[in-house]
Amino acid sequence: MRAHVNLSEGTVSAEYPIRPVGFTQAVKCLSGERVELGFFEDGTALLLPTGTSLRLSVRNVPGGTLLAEQTSFTAPGDASGYYTARISFNTDPVLAMLAANPARNVFAAVGEFAWLVPGASDWEISDSITFSLMRAVGAGSDPVALTSPYAWLKAVLVAGANVTLTPDDEAETITVSASEPPFYIDRVSEDGAFLIVKNAEGADVGKVAWFDL
Repeated sequence: MRAHVNLSEGTVSAEYPIRPVGFTQAVKCLSGERVELGFFEDGTALLLPTGTSLRLSVRNVPGGTLLAEQTSFTAPGDASGYYTARISFNTDPVLAMLAANPARNVFAAVGEFAWLVPGASDWEISDSITFSLMRAVGAGSDPVALTSPYAWLKAVLVAGANVTLTPDDEAETITVSASEPPFYIDRVSEDGAFLIVKNAEGADVGKVAWFDL
């Protein structure tokens, strides 16, 4: 990401000339992002005083959990260049966020640049940057290729406290044992809307709609 900061106003923009229209940046979770940062005042590029501290912080919400932060920047050779760094989004808070929301692929976050010049007591802070943290393609579990209704049922059925499931891969049946005599799912109905249930004697005893599972 490349950012330009107006020192007089704290405005931050992806473009130059700096425009106060808000700054949005998309990044990949579990990866690093190169950062290039330039400072300007009255339309002129400039270097910050030697010894100035810089940081880029990204949180889930303002004042919330710190997701990523970079405090080490390399100064350019002259004012026409950019301060450079690399911020990592492969952090424990990002991992926890992904694990807590397995169905989400995009997460909103907010960031800001801050700088502290030598001799100053307070940090100066840029306007907020809106981040979109995207789940990496390789993150998460690989989907299982299910080639038959039996394979799907075996993957999704879960035994209860007083229920046990006994799959038979050869016969492609799943026996459900509970307090009542055993019964099992035998086949899909001809119209494809139900699963036919048999008891231990092999007689049809009922049917179950897909959405009941």
